[in-house]
Amino acid sequence: MVSGVLLLSLMLFLSCVDIPNKEPAIPDPVGAYRFIHAATDLGDVGIKIDGVSKGNLAFKGILNHDWYPAGTRQVLLSNGDTLLVSVATEMRGTFCILDKEKDARAFIRLQERRTFDSATLGEKGAVRVVHLCPDGPSLTFSVAGAETVDLGSLAYKGVGSYKTVTPGNYNLVGKDGNNTLVDWPITVGNTRMTVLIVGKAASLSVMPLNDN
Repeated sequence: MVSGVLLLSLMLFLSCVDIPNKEPAIPDPVGAYRFIHAATDLGDVGIKIDGVSKGNLAFKGILNHDWYPAGTRQVLLSNGDTLLVSVATEMRGTFCILDKEKDARAFIRLQERRTFDSATLGEKGAVRVVHLCPDGPSLTFSVAGAETVDLGSLAYKGVGSYKTVTPGNYNLVGKDGNNTLVDWPITVGNTRMTVLIVGKAASLSVMPLNDN
């Protein structure tokens, strides 16, 4: 009799317990990317990503980091150009819109870090250079200040590696042989920095970007 009462009590208890009948949903994979207008042959332009308007960009304009579903995304510019860009899962990066090549709008993807990695680097910083001057020569880059750090030689669309730099004030220097074509002040913190070299060779411009 007692065992029967216990069994009945157990059945009543289980009937009141909400037991999940399926596993929790897994979040869709995403990445965090920004977009930069670095095309010398393109004026102010509106930008849509997967059909959603994101505003207008002038030359050197920046659309800040935002979350996008991983995979292929369609970028439509208001002048009719279309780009298909690939968003990597759990990555943070930048898409730079570039001059046309063979009648197609070009772009370059820069990876910065995994989204779950720390934005800060302890007591050091890191700097890299990206050469986006379409008619410019290959350049050898360095940062000069409290220390001098070689950042490598790059041709158009060349992407340098992050190099460790002690935080402080420096000049970013770009040379073609003995000729200095870039000499630009930058301030390095304890985070990652990407420096874009943009514009035409006759009017080079420098864009220091915080990769936080």
